[in-house]
Amino acid sequence: MNSNKRIPFLKMEGTGNDFIVIDNRAGILNPENPGMLASLCRRKKGIGADGIVLLVRGKKHPFGMRYFNADGHEAALCGNGARCLAWAIVHERWGGDFSEFFLESRDSVHKVQVSKNRVRLRMPRPCWVEKAPGLTPEGQFREWGWVMAGVPHYGIIADVENLDVQRWGDYFRGHERFPEGVNVDFIEPLSFSRLRVRTFERGVEAETLSCGTGAVAAAFMAHFHQKAKAGSPIEIETAGGMLKVHFDPDWRDVWLEGDVRLVFHGILEQGT
Repeated sequence: MNSNKRIPFLKMEGTGNDFIVIDNRAGILNPENPGMLASLCRRKKGIGADGIVLLVRGKKHPFGMRYFNADGHEAALCGNGARCLAWAIVHERWGGDFSEFFLESRDSVHKVQVSKNRVRLRMPRPCWVEKAPGLTPEGQFREWGWVMAGVPHYGIIADVENLDVQRWGDYFRGHERFPEGVNVDFIEPLSFSRLRVRTFERGVEAETLSCGTGAVAAAFMAHFHQKAKAGSPIEIETAGGMLKVHFDPDWRDVWLEGDVRLVFHGILEQGT
């Protein structure tokens, strides 16, 4: 970044999934430097975040987003990051005083609804990549499958409270079956309509307190494996709070709902 630039940013979190959020429609931040982005996300030595969300101009709609994981590399979608950005567009007056609009991610267009600190985001229709990849070590876990929910997720049934998420998340994330990596969801069904989920996120290379696309993937897998006994919505209990996944019977109309929070405003200056 140029020495004379002062770049305003928001630090935000959506059920514990935390982000640096920047209005970049004027191109004040050059995102094509993964090392610089990673340094901003680095905890203790940077601002600290699971990722960076940039507001850009959409191709068909006024608002678009680009999302970068904590390693500085771009991803197609972050559900909680998109919800935080939607809140900022409304409450920071980045585009007008309204509560419902469209937001473009890299591969999708999302309808969003903002009500105070509650944000609903319409998600891409999840789909199976493989229902039974057969990757779990014998006797360790029962797998629920490999799903695309905007980004790839691999689901495993587990006692999440006593699980070493770092160990097993790293094991599956780096498996040869996933040459581009995968997000790993450890899922504990509490009832037909409630799941406890812990997610090891690709690009963060660690567990995050919540994952929006992981919540959708887990709900989708639960609906299939429980033979559609789980009606809409399915509640997703994460370490950072509760998310809800709403869906129609064909999973064509899917919404992610939860709270978001502004943590603080800040300014990036030379040397950060």
